Amino acid sequence: MTSPGSRGEDYPRRDLDAQVESTFEEQSAIVRFTSNPVILASLGSAPFAGGIASLLSDNARKRQEIRYRNFLIDFAKYVDARWDDLQRHIDEDFVSSEEFVTVMAEGLEEAGRTADETKLRYLRDYIINSAMLDRPDIKWRDVFKSYLGQLSGTHLVCLQHVFDRQQQVSETDRMGQVRSDDVPISINQFSSRNPGVDETLARLCFGDLANTGLLVDWRSLGNRDGVFQEEYCITGSGLHFMWFMEGKWRMLRD
Repeated sequence: MTSPGSRGEDYPRRDLDAQVESTFEEQSAIVRFTSNPVILASLGSAPFAGGIASLLSDNARKRQEIRYRNFLIDFAKYVDARWDDLQRHIDEDFVSSEEFVTVMAEGLEEAGRTADETKLRYLRDYIINSAMLDRPDIKWRDVFKSYLGQLSGTHLVCLQHVFDRQQQVSETDRMGQVRSDDVPISINQFSSRNPGVDETLARLCFGDLANTGLLVDWRSLGNRDGVFQEEYCITGSGLHFMWFMEGKWRMLRD
């Protein structure tokens, strides 16, 4: 039996209802006072009660509603706070299109499946970067959406670390057999700089990222230096994905 303040099956229905209603009120204030086209489009395209109800039921639906709405509120606050800079890069015609409605709905569905703050931040950035004037076409974005759907917050922390270290390294150096400070990245190197991620979990996540094609295990490149620990480099696919997630698609193509 769970305690009244817990999130278990016996979580009081009235408390859950109060949280949903509170979120409704805050969301309504955003709709009422904003003129930001991205916020209006995202809130207007959101699968509110009717759409959510078609996906879920009863207690699960209530919890999912809270996740949807909190994600939308955080998204709206983020966009609003940075609008002076963002508006120069946003395609407002695209934001009012059915294609953006689809992008937003897909992002919301994914957000409803996680409470991981890192994953939610990447979902927010995926939506915003999909609305940029300079953005990949829908075929590229479908690939990136697939990657994001497969990755947890810890996967993304691992990938971000390798990207930050290797984004300026040439493909020849990344995929060659000459070591440098940033090529390749070992699990030990990662763990020393990210003490909040368990080393065993990091090893699993790095392996998953290699299986996805976003990283490559240095040993699989024919390296013959006698080192047997797992060491990784970012692939072209990993670079494309991360440049998009950082809103720098143009920089990759220049």
